[in-house]
Amino acid sequence: MTRNTDDARRIEASIDSAAERIGSVWPLHSFVTANPLSGFEDEPFHRAVAEAEELFGGRGYPHPSVFRRAWESGRIDADTLRAELAAHGIERDPETLLEEMADAEAERTAADPDDATETVDRVLSKWLAAFLDEGQAKWPMPNREAGFYQAWRAVAPHDGDVPGPADADDLPETAIEALESVLGDYPEGRWVEILEAHLAALPGWSGFITQRTDDAVDPWQEQYPITLAQYLAVRLTITDLLDAPIDLDAGDGIDADADEVPLPEIWLTAWEKSYRERLLDGIDDAVTGPEAAGDGGRPAAQLVFCIDTRSEVIRRHVETQGPYETHGYAGSVSYTHL
Repeated sequence: MTRNTDDARRIEASIDSAAERIGSVWPLHSFVTANPLSGFEDEPFHRAVAEAEELFGGRGYPHPSVFRRAWESGRIDADTLRAELAAHGIERDPETLLEEMADAEAERTAADPDDATETVDRVLSKWLAAFLDEGQAKWPMPNREAGFYQAWRAVAPHDGDVPGPADADDLPETAIEALESVLGDYPEGRWVEILEAHLAALPGWSGFITQRTDDAVDPWQEQYPITLAQYLAVRLTITDLLDAPIDLDAGDGIDADADEVPLPEIWLTAWEKSYRERLLDGIDDAVTGPEAAGDGGRPAAQLVFCIDTRSEVIRRHVETQGPYETHGYAGSVSYTHL
């Protein structure tokens, strides 16, 4: 095994590890909902939210002002909230807790990307949109059949947004060589974190690429291949050419011992339970009790739900309420009386 082959395999292994947090995103013509925390399914919910906030940015729980409005309007039941707080050993009154969450929010800061990194995102998005076009563009990007890195390498000298190169030969010949050129300046122990941050910088695009590479029958992927390695090679090369930071700031990190469920999750759980209890209290048991179950023969109704995970919970509850038969189908919610 040559050194170059060994380096390539270590880079590919680092990409595989970095991509574990990136969920699949479907193309717009067949877009389906996807769990944004799908890459964190091995974690408790509160840790998954904290790590996703750290990696992707954004907010994992409602703003404290939203909780306050829900509390003051009675949408969060006092007894339910009290029980949830007690279950976590919290005895402070709700008003104090709302103030604590508001104070924590005031201290919350979101690091704005520097101008150079924003330029990287813009330039990369331009070429991704051109390469991943599915027949809509009047003037398609040339050389797409060679793959994303090779197609970009051919046009990069003509991109006025990127200083240099003067010729395609000034760039590394392959995607792996391009990654070796950039990552070689950093210790191998940092590679996964660096690559993960760059995949997370544009999670929509990287998620779409993940979906395409996982789809064994995508004709566009077969004809115009793109991989996460090619994506990262182009991104890191553009980043280097624009003198933008390669080692993106990932924040202060998550405390490995932070197993305490945060206040916003406790309040959210109480809010969800309050809503569920009010909803169930409002259902007429007379039409869903055992006496309505019939003789176990023909169901009273058949209902077809989307196979979306959000609908699955509703299906199971419906099935327990009477002689109802449910089925799953992509993108559908309907019912039929029998």
